[in-house]
Order: sequence, then structure tokens, then C-alpha cells
Amino acid sequence: MKGKMRLVAAIICLCLAAGGVILAATVLNKNITASTENYDGEISTFESSFEGETYYTGDKKGTITEKNASGEVIRSAKLFENEIVQKINVISADRILVCGSGKGVKLVDADLNPIASLNLPGIFITSSYYNDGGAEKFWFGVSSNANYTDLYLFSYVLNGDKFEKIAGGEFCEAVGEEGEEEIKEIDLITRNVTISADGKSLFVFGKKGVVYRVSSDITLLTGGVEELKRFHTGRYSAPDEIYTVVYDESDELFYYALRSGDLVKMNCDFECETLLKFSDVVASIRYDKNNKKIYVPFSLVDDISVVDAKSGRIDYTFKGQHDVSYVFPYEKGGKLFVVYTDEDVSRTVWYSLSDVRFYGVVSSLKIADYVLTGILFVAAALLFAAFFSPEAGNKIGGGIKWFARNLWKGKYIYLVMLPSLALLMTFCYYPAIASIINAFYDYSAGSAKVFVGINNFVEIVHDPYFGEMVRNMFIFMTSDCLLALCPPIFFAFCLSIMRNKKLSRFMRFALFFPGILPGIATSLLWKNGIYGEYGVINALLKAFGAEPIAFLGSAQTSVGSLIFMGFPWVGSYLIFYGALMNVPPEIYESAELEGCKLWRRLVSIDLPFIMGQIKYVFIITFIHSVQSLGKLQATTKGGVGTMTPMYKLYMYLNNNEYGMASAMAVMMMLVLSVVTAINMRNKMKSEASYA
Repeated sequence: MKGKMRLVAAIICLCLAAGGVILAATVLNKNITASTENYDGEISTFESSFEGETYYTGDKKGTITEKNASGEVIRSAKLFENEIVQKINVISADRILVCGSGKGVKLVDADLNPIASLNLPGIFITSSYYNDGGAEKFWFGVSSNANYTDLYLFSYVLNGDKFEKIAGGEFCEAVGEEGEEEIKEIDLITRNVTISADGKSLFVFGKKGVVYRVSSDITLLTGGVEELKRFHTGRYSAPDEIYTVVYDESDELFYYALRSGDLVKMNCDFECETLLKFSDVVASIRYDKNNKKIYVPFSLVDDISVVDAKSGRIDYTFKGQHDVSYVFPYEKGGKLFVVYTDEDVSRTVWYSLSDVRFYGVVSSLKIADYVLTGILFVAAALLFAAFFSPEAGNKIGGGIKWFARNLWKGKYIYLVMLPSLALLMTFCYYPAIASIINAFYDYSAGSAKVFVGINNFVEIVHDPYFGEMVRNMFIFMTSDCLLALCPPIFFAFCLSIMRNKKLSRFMRFALFFPGILPGIATSLLWKNGIYGEYGVINALLKAFGAEPIAFLGSAQTSVGSLIFMGFPWVGSYLIFYGALMNVPPEIYESAELEGCKLWRRLVSIDLPFIMGQIKYVFIITFIHSVQSLGKLQATTKGGVGTMTPMYKLYMYLNNNEYGMASAMAVMMMLVLSVVTAINMRNKMKSEASYA
């Protein structure tokens, strides 16, 4: 009966696991594909109509087009001859403000027929609109140069079919002590100029992270110092450059992204809250006012995240493509438009909003499905083993019970160890795993990852310095290990047989003192004070009439000079000396009675007793030698025939070639892993023999 229950349970687990595999391969493996529409020109901007039933596109040929949910063109109008349609601001059912990339501004009706036009004295940056009891007011921010390093504010009112200027001037502020203020022009690369919901304040966002709140009465800007002081009503400095800004009039909240990747919410009193911190550069966020969602694309990676503005949580993230300029969600048509710009050429695609939302849900279920499927497969395998072999089943059951019982007994110990394990996973294992993954990508900071397979490893092997790197690695590794063992053991042995205690204490101090000096200082001392042109060795050579030697400047002498650095290599003598002090004196007494000589004692007694310390020093020295960087950085910088894998890795990092650096790190890790595995195997054998 028990065997039948195991068989039934195994079949159920296997069927459930198979279902998990099918689920992962079908429903949960849904790919989001991009669709394209035909456009006459490159799309420069999107905007919804007033009711949201249709949407508008602006292109780089100066044309605005209205389309329906099916993507069919309803109407189109060419508004600018030599300008890009930079911004479309739908201000009412029959008012659409269209701004060009240069001086042109057009106000059109719902049929895209011009109502009024305006030429601004500069390059257009941004605009804002407010209906003040029937009076239609407009504010514009323009720059006088192509670098956008100054800002001129203008205010206009619509009078019939004409824009009438109210005021305008360069954005300035008053600086200086009370009574001695003077007007200062502000170097301001603007990101956004927005009128507040009550129409009393303008918010000016500068790229450099400064936000100004000023009066909407622009006439104060063009007055004297006293009026300018009343014009500025508030100022805030963000912790980093501001990349993109959106405004929710209903909640009177701004959402903006910083260069650091922070997504920030700010009210009109400059009270800020960081909603999220992204690790990548945010492109141009888009705010869906109806659903209170923030669409966050990234410039350098393929992800597009959708954030709930109220909670600050990511609803879902899906894979698109990198080089995103901006996104536009069109709810009526169920489309998410994405504009990509590569080498100044833009292309537009769209994704199904239902697909990306479904993807956001299932992507969070994928991991759970994989884990649960794996557990079910393991459970099925164990139950089948228990069914076909009752003895194996008893062992498996006993093993599980033993594990659970011991886990419960030591629950407090494991709970105490849990934080350390979490930190170890975060700061040790995660970087190592990430490095292994990055080794298969062409990856540089500030650009997207591109999968290249084993190309990074192939490129390293074909590097003209590869042979030199491998040769030097083994030369330095062999010499470092020998010099870390032989001289220290010899000095420790001499100290252990020294009878004069005062002299022994002095020698221990003299040998230990160089070890407290910083390694980089020691390297510089050898480079300049001993090997340098005016160093000790060359000074002696000159005194005897010989030519000075470029110890670290010649391929013939550089490697040997680096090996000789650190003479007389006392290093870890203290470890061996401490171990020798723990050898039982009775053994030495017996050896003396047997007539054992000192050298025979060293070989037959001392070395076997300190073999554990020898293995430890060997492994540590081996790893340190392969990973050594400071000596080369302080002396030859990898030149004159001294290049090593570690220094090449350092060069890759400095050149922003993280994929190559990761590949080199993986190759070095494999070398170190082999030696460590051999050492662990020998250690286990040794422990088994003692047992």
C-alpha cells in the first residue's frame, strides 16, 4: 500500500512538473513583438486628442497628422517648411498649439486649420497655456543660441486671430546684498516651463538641476531690481541634472527624472519624494494622467518600465529595444508607441498595451513556475526511487527527516547566520555571477549590452600580448611562491634554534618591521631609491665607472628586477615561526639523543609539522600573485615585457571594456579554481589519513 501511494504521488508530481514546463513554454513564454506603421517622415512627437479618441503625430518635415485607433489618417496639415514639429499641446477641443524646432508657433483648430501664428525671436524650447476666465494666455521659453545656454521668457494673449505680446525678456535674477543688488543673467539650459494650475506661477526646470518658481506676470521680469525680486518666488536645487519633466495639473504634481536614474515626485512647494532609483539612464518619461501611470524608457538598455504614480511601485517591465527617445501610450487604440533614435535617424514602432500588461503579469510568475517545476521534478524523482527501491526510499525519507530535525535544532544559529549569508550573496557571489554573465557580452558603461558569445575570450587569446601575459603570470607565480616559502622558513628555523633571547627578540622585530610598510610605498622606494637612475645600485655602478642600468626600462631586466623587489623576502616568517614554537620539545630532545643534525631535523621534523602552514601560505601567495596589480601599476605599468592578465584586466576597465574585463576575470578564476580544488582535495585526503 505504501509503495502504491509513492507511485501515485510520483506520477502526480511528474504530471504537475510537465504542466509547469508546458506553461512556461506557451503561456508564460509570450513574446512581445513590435509592429510598424507607414509614415511619410520621421515622427518627432505624439499627443492624444482632447477626448482621447484620436491621436496626433508631428514629424521632422513640419507636418501634423491626426489618426484614429486603427492608424488611419483622418486629416493632415503641413505647418512648417523648415522646422520639425517639436511639441503638440492640445489645450481644448478646438485649440491645438503646435511648436516648431525653430521660431514657428501655430495655433490650429480641430480640423488643423490655422487660427493664429507667431514667430519667436529665438529657438523654441517649450510652451505653456492657461485660460484665465476666457482670456487665453500663452508663455514661451526660447533660447537665442543653438546650445540653449540662455532663456528668454515671453507671454502672449490671443486676441481673435492674433497673438498679442504682453512682455518678454531674458531670464535673470537679482543678486547681491540688500540695497546693493544687481541684475544677473542666468546660464540656464531649460527642460520645461509650466504654468501652475491656478495660473499664478511659472515653474522653470533647468537641465543643471535648478528649479525656479516665478510669477506668471512676465512684466516683473522686464522691470528693475525690485520688480525682479518680486518676480522670483522660490528656488530649488535637485541633487543631479534633470533629464525630463511631466506635470499633472489635477494633482498639481511634477514628476521628473534625474541623470542618476532617480524618478522624483515634487509638489509646487518643492517638497520632493524619490519614487524609485533606477540603475540606468532614463530617456524621456511619459505620464498617463487618466490612469496615473508613468512610462519610463531607458536610453541604454532595452527595458521599459511602467510605474504607478501613487504608490511609486513598478507595475511591470518589458523588453523593447535600446536608444529610446520617448514613448506614448494611446489607450483608445490599445497601443504603446515607442520612438527609437539611432545616429540621428528615428523610427517608430508600437506594442499592444494588452500584450505588455500581460507580459508584466506573467514575467513575475515565470520565476515561481521555474522554481515550483524544479521542486516537483526532484520530488517525482525521489518518489520513483523510493517506489522501485524500498531501501532507497527509507534512506531518502530518513535523510529528509534527519535534515529537518537538525535544521530545527539549530534554527537560532541559522537565523543568526542568515544576515551574513545574505551579505555574502549580495557582495561576493552576485558580482562574481554577474561577471561571468557579462563575459559573454560586448558591454561598456553608457551603452547597451550586446551578446557576443565567446568572442571576448577569442579576442583575448588572439591579443598580441597574450603569450607575454601567460609567460609572466607563471614566472611571477612560481617565483612568488618559492620566495614566500623558502626564505621565511629558513629565517623562522634560524630564529627557533637561536639561544640568545635578546638577540632573538631584536631579529624578530627587524624582520617584522618591513611588513608594516604599505606595499605601494615599498614599490615606489624600490623603483626610485634602488632601481632609479640615481638609486643606490646605479650610484654604486657610476662610482666604479660602469654604465647605469635601466632596471625597469628594459625588457631584458624588467621581469628579473620585479622578482628581486622585496629582498630578502622575509614575508610570512612569523607564521612559520609560530608554528615551530608549537612543536613539542620532547621530539627535539629525542632527536638530539639520536644524534639528529640540524638540517636533518628541519627536513624530518620541522617541515612535516608546519605542512599545514606551508599549504596555506602557498595558496594565499598563489592567488595574490595572479591577482597582483599594485607592483606593476607603481613601476612599469605593464610595459617593457611585464604585462600580466591582471594588469590587462585593469586596462580593460580603464578603457570602459567591461565585457572584455569580465572575460579576463573568468579565465583567471578558472586558473585559480583548479589550483584551489587540487589543494582542497589534498587537504581532504590528509584529514582522512589522520582520521
